[in-house]
Amino acid sequence: MLAARHEHRFIATAALPALPSSEAEAYDVADWLHAQRGGELLGWKLGATSAGAQAFLQLQHPFLGRIYADQTQGSPAQLPHYGGELALEAEFGLRLARDLGVDEQPDTLWQAIDAVVPLIEVNRPSFCAPFEVGALALIADNGVNAGAVLGEAITGLSHTSLVAMRIQVSVNGTSVGEGGFAAASNAPMEQLAWAARHLARRGAPLRAGMLIASGACAGTQVMQPGDHLIADFGDGGLLEAYCSLQ
Repeated sequence: MLAARHEHRFIATAALPALPSSEAEAYDVADWLHAQRGGELLGWKLGATSAGAQAFLQLQHPFLGRIYADQTQGSPAQLPHYGGELALEAEFGLRLARDLGVDEQPDTLWQAIDAVVPLIEVNRPSFCAPFEVGALALIADNGVNAGAVLGEAITGLSHTSLVAMRIQVSVNGTSVGEGGFAAASNAPMEQLAWAARHLARRGAPLRAGMLIASGACAGTQVMQPGDHLIADFGDGGLLEAYCSLQ
């Protein structure tokens, strides 16, 4: 997977020598890939935050992947396709005001957020057929994250105001999705508390200044070369991404 990501190649299912046998092993592989890759960590993405996604992937909770600073850019963004699957999701990033630990509870976590950042998460699996390999392989593949398009940080936003914000997504001028913060999960702060506890137990706690991507708020859009996606966050601004062949 390390070579596939670096060289923009995609791995056939039949070519995989083995798959992780547990979530712990999948995260161990992701940690090893991180150690080999290096680079500044901007934060983490939450994936499979909805009950439907968890049921489809046969998971009991969300999964996580690292977001690297050198894979982020502002809007409008140019995103090469490379011939594999490229999927974009409009989300909200929650920037942490303090370190989070193993005892975090959802009802106190909003006070730990100092800004909200509208973003488009970039998902690029290393596999030719990502849903054939199963959730554990996707977790090992850095949760399939390949960066993010970042908007301007919004400070002083209440939790009620965030929930009220709506996102409209269009591709090539056609509306393809809409939603908001609550669409990412039935209980977004519970997902954040889970992430804090999970990472603290693995010895990689969430730190002040990190950005946590909420999970898809307005659907997942699989892009083709030449596509142009716009995510309209209302008062949060417009984000754009253009998909090129390479």
